[in-house]
Amino acid sequence: MRAWGRVLLLTAALTWGASTAAVAEQPVDVSGPVTDRSGVLGPDLERVQAAIDDLFEQRGVQLFVVYVDDFDGLDGAVWADASATTSGIGDTDLLLAVATTERSYGFSVPPGGDISDGELERIDRERVLPELRDEDWAGAAVAAVEGVDDALEPGTPWGLITLGGATVLGGAGVAGWQVARHRGRRASLAELDQQVGQSLVAIDDRLRAAAQEIGFAQAEFGEDATTAFAETLATAQQKVREAFALQQSLDDEHPETDDEHRRVGEQILTICAEIDALVDAQVDEFDALRDLLTRAPEVLQTLPPRIDELERRIPAARATLTELAARHRADDLLPYADNPDQAVTLLAAAREDVAAGGATLTSDRPAAARHVRSAQSAVGLAAAEIEAVEGAAADLTALEAGRERATSALTRVSGQVKAVSTFIDARSGAVGSTARTRLSEAARRLDEAASVIGSDHTAATALLDQAAEQAAEAQRLASADVTTADRPRSTTRSSTARRGSSSRRSSSTRSRSRSRSSSSRRSRGGRF
Repeated sequence: MRAWGRVLLLTAALTWGASTAAVAEQPVDVSGPVTDRSGVLGPDLERVQAAIDDLFEQRGVQLFVVYVDDFDGLDGAVWADASATTSGIGDTDLLLAVATTERSYGFSVPPGGDISDGELERIDRERVLPELRDEDWAGAAVAAVEGVDDALEPGTPWGLITLGGATVLGGAGVAGWQVARHRGRRASLAELDQQVGQSLVAIDDRLRAAAQEIGFAQAEFGEDATTAFAETLATAQQKVREAFALQQSLDDEHPETDDEHRRVGEQILTICAEIDALVDAQVDEFDALRDLLTRAPEVLQTLPPRIDELERRIPAARATLTELAARHRADDLLPYADNPDQAVTLLAAAREDVAAGGATLTSDRPAAARHVRSAQSAVGLAAAEIEAVEGAAADLTALEAGRERATSALTRVSGQVKAVSTFIDARSGAVGSTARTRLSEAARRLDEAASVIGSDHTAATALLDQAAEQAAEAQRLASADVTTADRPRSTTRSSTARRGSSSRRSSSTRSRSRSRSSSSRRSRGGRF
């Protein structure tokens, strides 16, 4: 096995299909980057291999993937830990095991390392699990590669803003943010300070220009049309004062640590981006109004037919709600209940704006443009209300399925927590505080999941996954404590007597595996 700075091992145990009997696999000794014992990759093998190779070239991180049928009755995280030990997985390696027949998986992660627990959880929840739930096995491996790549990406969340030239914030007549990601290199403090300085100047200039823009807009469309823009500008000006205050804190005589300096700089960049987005929304609105100054007659002709078409769909939407009420819970229908009535109100307002726009088209073109824009907005909102009802059947079916999965998971994890608690009860004198802490946390998350499962099954599922991970780790830690307490003294003496010859043999046969086997690995697991 090559020596590398950081190594990621992904072991995915996957089933060949419903027509093939699953073969239980004991923990494996990996022999290469991809081992497909289940034959599930097929033509996707090249895609997985390419992603693995790219990760190693970019990050010095090696990903191993192993596909098998089953975990031989073991908990996913236990199986992953055992495979890590069998394969000689060391202090820089991470292993993920997945079994599709029982739809479970497990992470075996070394202590410490460059990827934090929070980053690992994001890789797990946001990258790998969605692919596993869709049974995209190759996609899960590629998603793991991408997640690790992002977790190891240094620098600010904005990358390095292109320096030199006239790079300024977006807006009417102004060039937008130009961002270049420099993979593998974190911006120096000097580069960050330069980014911050340019961003502050650019956003301040833009707000000054926006203040003038309001005056022009008031002359074109009246004060009523610019109220929202004026409020947005006031909010933006308050935010930019906060950004300048942060910059002042970097310029004062009280020195910051490099980490503090970087954190403040990144916060300033974030504020600048938020301000830019606020102003962009208002600029886009006035661009649309200006466009309507010339296109108002044409747009007015298109609106009445669209309003008529939407009004004809409202009775069907009401009928859909009546049908859904017979098959779904009342509280699940609440988000859709008043959509038809809301659509009626919006379309009536749109008709009024169309009439007002037509009446002022020749005498007051800016007023006509405002009415046309208001009618467009009302029609768009009404369409969204109707379309939500039309798609409600599929949404509610998915909701029920998710709730059923969460309920099943609640039963399973409750049994898991109870089993671990019983194990500790029977061996309380040998089990230490760490295992008990993990079990207590699992029970807490289980209770929290039970309290929200009726109203938010997605949150409940996430809590149950976390509870299952904590319970599995509690079981492993408790088992290790019991094993240590039960180890005979004679074994220790015998091992000491044989230490010399054993050490010589291990140097030629997986010394790394044996030297790491006593390390406490961070392990996680659950079902998908």
